[in-house]
Amino acid sequence: NKSYVDMVRQNIKMLVLTAPGERMMDPLFGVGLRNYLFRNNVPELQAEIRAKITQQIRKYMPFIELQEMKFNDLDMDRNVLNILVSYRIVPLDVISSIEINTAAN
Repeated sequence: NKSYVDMVRQNIKMLVLTAPGERMMDPLFGVGLRNYLFRNNVPELQAEIRAKITQQIRKYMPFIELQEMKFNDLDMDRNVLNILVSYRIVPLDVISSIEINTAAN
């Protein structure tokens, strides 16, 4: 990473893609976005993912203020999930976003 903003973006991506239990010393770390790929595409699923991301960022990255989460191209038939997360890095007062794409392999 070349900057603090790049590092934060990478850390958010790792937090969202890491499955709970995958990190040895902290089994509660991670959202496990891939675990949602084979679930029915209903509003409750998006709310569950949104809540889990929010909870994890508050716990592990308290210097981040979530602005918005958009679920794009939610295609459960092809087992693809794309989320755009917009956030503010509070200490720097920088607003940025990351698109997180995941698909079943």
